[in-house]
Amino acid sequence: MPCVLLFCLGNCFYKLNFVGFKNSSLNIMRVYHRPVMVQEVIKSINFESLEVIVDCTLGSGGHSKAILEYAKSIGKKIKILAIDLDYEGIEIAEKRLNDNLNSIVIKQGNFSNISKIVKESGINKVEAVLFDLGVSSLHLEKAVRGFSFRQDSTLDMRFDKNQINSATNVINEESEEKLKNIIREFGEEPKANAIARSIVRNRPIISTLKLADIIVRAKKSYKHKTKHPATQTFQAIRMYVNNELNNISLGIKEAINLLKKSGKIIIISYHSIEDRLVKKILFEESRDCICPINILECVCDHSPTLKLSFRKVLKPSLEEIRLNRRSRSAKLRVAEKI
Repeated sequence: MPCVLLFCLGNCFYKLNFVGFKNSSLNIMRVYHRPVMVQEVIKSINFESLEVIVDCTLGSGGHSKAILEYAKSIGKKIKILAIDLDYEGIEIAEKRLNDNLNSIVIKQGNFSNISKIVKESGINKVEAVLFDLGVSSLHLEKAVRGFSFRQDSTLDMRFDKNQINSATNVINEESEEKLKNIIREFGEEPKANAIARSIVRNRPIISTLKLADIIVRAKKSYKHKTKHPATQTFQAIRMYVNNELNNISLGIKEAINLLKKSGKIIIISYHSIEDRLVKKILFEESRDCICPINILECVCDHSPTLKLSFRKVLKPSLEEIRLNRRSRSAKLRVAEKI
């Protein structure tokens, strides 16, 4: 059964302007967020043979809503199997997609288990895969989830609230050396040593604003920087708590295996750590040889599974960035299964 697979972790809604897009309901209430680079995503999907879409991180439903509306505008009937790790996000998406519930089935789960979820849903191969990586706007704007340094709350940062390990555990229980490595590896924070040392000295820490204040003081404030001093450390703790890089790697590799011939994998990332991982996997899967450069003769016996649709990364238009500031760091890569 042909279908499209979507991974959407971002939740920012963008108004479509396709020729022939008749349905004006995409001017959705501002309470919902704009999905990033929707035009580019939809252009990457072959709607002619499309029957089923699998949206593996539903978020607030922005991409699913846009895809359903576009399909409707061209007279194409499709079905979406939507998956999200966050129960609260699913509840919001259900309200947003209320008029389309006959075209969508929603499941709770992690996209690292995409093969199992797709198989259990009776789907064998897929025609396209979309990853929309990064923290959801829903998480950042809801103080109680403990993701943001701009609102006070108990440190949490779990996408799945049933998960045991939280940011509170990491901040208060890991060693200074471990914290330093987390902040440096997942946040690319040059002041990782000073921040880790300050965190350990000021324990216990259960408040987001207390942690942010400790980071600011450890970095000597950086008052004139446009980016908040705590940004990279909060990113690092969140990524570690949710095992994000490992899940992304597993999810992309499983998605490639699920794709049928000529199927597309479409990936939107938001910072350099994610994009380097995405680029590495896609480039390796598109090469004839993946031997180390110091090996003179190929011994890897590797065959490419993908063809890059374009070598340069795509970025949002200036108009989209003007309408949605959160899209400014987005990078989109596309490859085709061969």
